[in-house]
Amino acid sequence: MQYRRVDHPEIFSFQSDVTSGFDFNSNALLITPSVRINRGLFASDLRYHYTHDVTDALNVIDWQVLKLRLPISNFKVEYGIGFSHIFDPSKTYFEQSLGFDWCFLKRKTTVQGEYRWTQSTNIGERFRKEASVTGDYEIKRIDQLSICPTLGFVYQNFFESTRFRFFRAGLRIRIY
Repeated sequence: MQYRRVDHPEIFSFQSDVTSGFDFNSNALLITPSVRINRGLFASDLRYHYTHDVTDALNVIDWQVLKLRLPISNFKVEYGIGFSHIFDPSKTYFEQSLGFDWCFLKRKTTVQGEYRWTQSTNIGERFRKEASVTGDYEIKRIDQLSICPTLGFVYQNFFESTRFRFFRAGLRIRIY
C-alpha cells in the first residue's frame, strides 16, 4: 500500500465532516459531525449522530472501530465492524457496515456510499438500518489540506417503525 500512496493519497489520510440534513416529510433535522482515519487497508470512523423530529431528539455515537478497505484502482470496497451507542436510554448495539469509496475527475470528486445495520434486538428487530450516499468536490487545496463541500442522501429505519429520508449538505476536510 505504501507504493500506491503517491498515486492514491486518500489511502493514507484523515477526513473530517460536518453535515446537516433535513427530512421534509417528517420535519426532522439531522446533524452528523464525524472523523475518519484511513491507513492503508484499514480505517476507523467515528461520528456523532443527532436526529430531532416532532417527537424528541436522539443522540447516538457510532464508531466503526475497524474497516477493511479493498482498493481496486480508484474504487475501494469497505466492510466495517463497530458499535452504536444511544445516550438516552443508555444502550449499545453491535454495528456492521458495507460501503464503497470512488475517486474520479483527477481525484477532485469522491462518491462514498454506505449501508449500516445493527444487531437484531430481543424483539427480533434491528435498532437501525441506514443507507447513504455522499458526493464531494474539492474546491480548494492547500498543500496536503483539501476542502470539499458535500451533498448527499440518507435513509434511516429505526426498529422497523420510524423512517427518515434526509437530504444533507456539509463540508469535508481531508489531510493527505
